[in-house]
Amino acid sequence: SSPIYGSHYLNCILSGNSADNGGGTAYGTLSNCTLSVNSAYWGGGAYNGTLYNCTISGNSANTGGGVEGSTLNNCMLTTNQASTQGGGSMESTLNNCTLSGNSADNSGGAARGGTLNNCKIIGNSSPNSCGGTLLCTLNNCTLYGNLKGGMRSGTARNTISFGNTGYEMTNVSAALCYTNDPLFVNAAAGNLHLNSNSPC
Repeated sequence: SSPIYGSHYLNCILSGNSADNGGGTAYGTLSNCTLSVNSAYWGGGAYNGTLYNCTISGNSANTGGGVEGSTLNNCMLTTNQASTQGGGSMESTLNNCTLSGNSADNSGGAARGGTLNNCKIIGNSSPNSCGGTLLCTLNNCTLYGNLKGGMRSGTARNTISFGNTGYEMTNVSAALCYTNDPLFVNAAAGNLHLNSNSPC
């Protein structure tokens, strides 16, 4: 079982653990915690958890390398890996999160399924297809520098997708989205704020 199952934890470091579901935590509520280098079959860092202001990095799983079936608020998901889908996140709800450098061997390098609100999806990858998001709902998000495509199959509202390799959006129900150069302040340095003269 996971090292943290249920309950609420503050200011914890969960590292190097393994379980079937949720290498770091399953069904737990975590605030200001770091989940790193954990592994599981589902949800390498967290499974069915609720996380606030957490860093989820370097975790691995079959699906949901970082998290699966979870709700995240103001979290950072970096360098997580899934051997099939959902490198950073699988079927989760993410609010005000950043997903960067995550990967999946099949598709959905950043995320597969779920809803992302006000998130940045930067530099994620998948060798086969869709390094960004697959079958997700994106609201007020920015996708940039993802390999093998930005967003495939899903719904996007008020979302910017630019500078992804392969394609920006394909098979997406989109409204108020933008795929031309949005004039970021300094994308190369990771500053995806918009210049005052941005067409967005």
